[in-house]
Amino acid sequence: MSASHSPVLSPSLCCQWLGLLALLLAETGALPQISNQVFVGEVYALGVEPVPGESYEWHIYTDHTLLIETDSSFLILLNCNTGPVIPIIWMKTGLYYFTISAFTLQGCMNLKVGLILISPTKSTPAIQILVDHNPVCPNTPVIFRAITFNTGLLAHYQWFRNGIPTGENSSTYTDATLMNDDIIYCHLTSNTYLSVPNTAVSNEITMKVVSPTAAFTIADHQDGLKGACRMMNHSTGADNYFWDFGNGLSSLEENPTVTYIEDGTYRIWLTAINQLGCSDTAWLDYSVLFTGLYIPNAFAPDIVGVSGSLFKPMGINLKEFSIQIYDNWGDLLWESRSLDELGRPAEAWDGTFRGAPLPQGTYMWKVHAVFKDNTIWTGSDIGKGRGKTIGTVTLIR
Repeated sequence: MSASHSPVLSPSLCCQWLGLLALLLAETGALPQISNQVFVGEVYALGVEPVPGESYEWHIYTDHTLLIETDSSFLILLNCNTGPVIPIIWMKTGLYYFTISAFTLQGCMNLKVGLILISPTKSTPAIQILVDHNPVCPNTPVIFRAITFNTGLLAHYQWFRNGIPTGENSSTYTDATLMNDDIIYCHLTSNTYLSVPNTAVSNEITMKVVSPTAAFTIADHQDGLKGACRMMNHSTGADNYFWDFGNGLSSLEENPTVTYIEDGTYRIWLTAINQLGCSDTAWLDYSVLFTGLYIPNAFAPDIVGVSGSLFKPMGINLKEFSIQIYDNWGDLLWESRSLDELGRPAEAWDGTFRGAPLPQGTYMWKVHAVFKDNTIWTGSDIGKGRGKTIGTVTLIR
């Protein structure tokens, strides 16, 4: 026969009852029950290894003669006194004697005898909480676990977040909505009888919820080139970066450069990542429109089929365009306002006036142009960063 734990008795105490029980133990063949320490107020079960077909009946006494049986002031049977295992709340200290009768299907009975020592109540309850991750990323499920002592069988747990009750009556608490500097602790109420006090408060855990902040600006016209951009990273709390430039290219550099070669609006994404793997994203739209207008300074209409045989301005993404050609007396010889679907000048001058070839010489042109981004053409560069919207072209014969 065995209990779920075995009471431990000192040698001197054992001598006091061994002689008194000698006759009974000799008749039954039972040995004194040896157990671990059991405390007042605990639920502690007595039990035997069950044998198929057997039924059991327990009796617990306060004296060695097995005549004075206990009542509810000494202990509380949580189930009943039958069965191979009976859970008991021990209400008073002392040495208790018990018997268990085993009955077979044939009606045979076997009696076993034992004893158990109940010690004064142990120390008050205690609780300490642990967390599985700290620091964490935002919206990460975090599990808190309570490590407890002297709780009794049906302890009650109340978790707190920043002093506000939360969670369920459980030794664990999970939260996926924690904010930085949130404080978590737990209040334990023990149901161990006669434990004073019967409550305990855990340590506090201050959570660190960390997240990078992604931010950047775009520095355009790098090295004077339109569409050449440098990303200026202003992210905080990040260690790694991933860029998506919206044109099929990407980069892991902190401040990368990219050159766009086609007109369009590109959405640039930055993902900033810290050492915990927490991330944040930011994006900006970058629009590029390649513009330009070039006015030739000479042409030779008699050389047919080669470049430069006609006077034709070259440009792209023009919204408005007009050009006039004048002779030295200010007479208008030719003009055009025609643009194709790409905003390019669509017409050329062949060096004639009213169908007649003009002589070799220098002629004056005047241009007005506005691009699709509403910028005004300031003219051909004449040096010192200035341009002119008038100029001359040489007709070669």
